[in-house]
Amino acid sequence: VGSVRDSIYCAAAIWSLYQAYRRIDDDRGKSHELGQSAVKCMRGILECWIRQSDRVEHFKTNQCNRFALHCKFALNTGDEIYKDEDYFHLQIDVVSLYLIFLVQMISSGLQIIYTQDEVAFIQNLVYYVERAYRTPDYGMWERGS
Repeated sequence: VGSVRDSIYCAAAIWSLYQAYRRIDDDRGKSHELGQSAVKCMRGILECWIRQSDRVEHFKTNQCNRFALHCKFALNTGDEIYKDEDYFHLQIDVVSLYLIFLVQMISSGLQIIYTQDEVAFIQNLVYYVERAYRTPDYGMWERGS
C-alpha cells in the first residue's frame, strides 16, 4: 500500500538532497539521479490521480465528499485500495501538500509536468482545493464523515 502523503514526504526529502548535491556535485551525476527519483515519485502520484479525473469533474458540479480523491494506492498497479463506498475523505491537506511541493520542485528546475492534459488536471486540482475547503473533512485523521 502506498500513501500519497508518505510519498510526497519521501519525494521532498529526495528533492532536498538533489538541491544540496546540485550545489556541491562536480559531475552532476548524483544530483541528476536524485532529481529524477523525485520526479518519478511525483509523476507516480500524478498518474494515480489522473486515473481518478472523473471524480474531480464530478466534484466540480457537486461538492460532495463522495467524489473524494483516493490517497492510498497499490504500489505495483496504482489502483485504489479502498472501494468508493468506504472512502469519503477529501484529503484537502494531501492535495494541497502535493501542489505546494510540485510548484517548489518545478521552480527548482525539475520537469514534472509533460503534457497539456496534465496541466489541465493540475488546474482542476487547484479548483478541487479551492472548493473543497467549504466541505467538512477530517483531513489526515480520516475519521468521521
